[in-house]
Amino acid sequence: MKRSTRLGIWVLSAGLLAALATNIILFSQLRRQRLENFTVRLDPLGQKIYATELAPKEGAVVFFGDSRAQMWTLPSVSGQICITRGVGRQTTAQVRGRLERDVLRLKPACVVLECGINDLRSLPLLPERRTVLKDDCVTNLAAMVETLRKNKIRVVLCTIFPVRTPKPWQEPFWSDEVVGLAQETNTELRKLAGEGVQILETEPILAGSDGKVLAELALDHLHLSPAGYEKLNVALVPLLKSP
Repeated sequence: MKRSTRLGIWVLSAGLLAALATNIILFSQLRRQRLENFTVRLDPLGQKIYATELAPKEGAVVFFGDSRAQMWTLPSVSGQICITRGVGRQTTAQVRGRLERDVLRLKPACVVLECGINDLRSLPLLPERRTVLKDDCVTNLAAMVETLRKNKIRVVLCTIFPVRTPKPWQEPFWSDEVVGLAQETNTELRKLAGEGVQILETEPILAGSDGKVLAELALDHLHLSPAGYEKLNVALVPLLKSP
């Protein structure tokens, strides 16, 4: 067999393997999206996830929000029990809808409230709703903060974690404008600080000079590694210990 023929066969084989790999990635992505869609339809607020864990936990610290709260490496705080009530992929509207069931009935002493990125990451597909996305995110978080305050539950409100630019197969529809929108939203969230409400500033802890989360602190473009949570906990624990 001539060398040129062998080279041609090799190039063709490589092309076919690349096409097959691409199709597998696209199918996996489509399957994941469909699965997420049906999961939300069947349980829009994710209320079945903690359905067997509704007994009061008076005095506890509840980490409440989306997947970033769900994945939080819980700190060790003397005299306090920390529990998680995060649900992946949820927007602030969905998290707000779970507040009564998953938080208030537990009667905790404090809530670490973290969510918002799932509202803002829709910006590339809904660029005309930029202001609405930010305003709805702030409105929902402000409403949860106020409800918690009225129930005499201390709040540590996290600013929205910085992100990284995803690989195309991780999130095909993406724009780094999400970074700027998160920063704008955080400016509004800081205004919610007050009696019984402290702000955990996450960007100075997690981000580099470009405003994106440092690679060594990231699990993927949206989520933190255990090292990222360890750094957050260094700043969080003193807030949990304060009166």
